[in-house]
Amino acid sequence: MENDINVQARPYRKGDEPYLSAILKKIYHQEFNDDYWWWKYLNNPLRAHFCYCAVMDDRIVGFAGSIPYRIKCKDREIIGAQITDLAVEPDLKGKKVFSPIQKAKLADIKANTDAFYGFTNENSFRVYQNFDFAFRVPRMTRILNTSALLKSRLPSVAA
Repeated sequence: MENDINVQARPYRKGDEPYLSAILKKIYHQEFNDDYWWWKYLNNPLRAHFCYCAVMDDRIVGFAGSIPYRIKCKDREIIGAQITDLAVEPDLKGKKVFSPIQKAKLADIKANTDAFYGFTNENSFRVYQNFDFAFRVPRMTRILNTSALLKSRLPSVAA
């Protein structure tokens, strides 16, 4: 298929920061420095991460990050992970760069944590559904002032 390209997944390691920052600059049009990556992924209290780089032709073209956490669950501590960043070279969008790094990252997380979670946008949610763990959280609203709501939405009924 023409959208299939040869992408290898490998763990993020110190020294990848300039390449990852260059990808983010193309996407967000702002500068990211090494401190951003070290702060977010390398210098956490567990001194661990679940981050993977997509490599194609010996260059980094994507990144999938997750941060481990200690979580108090009833009377014991467990290790969990928050699925965080995803970045792919803009010219490779839709070329199946995401899948290899996400599969590697999720396998690592499942093998080394008790729980994980993340918040997605519509594009990445469609991809996460393929991994059999994504679900939508229903939007819920607690109405504090029913009269005000009725007046704003149904003026003829509220009168």
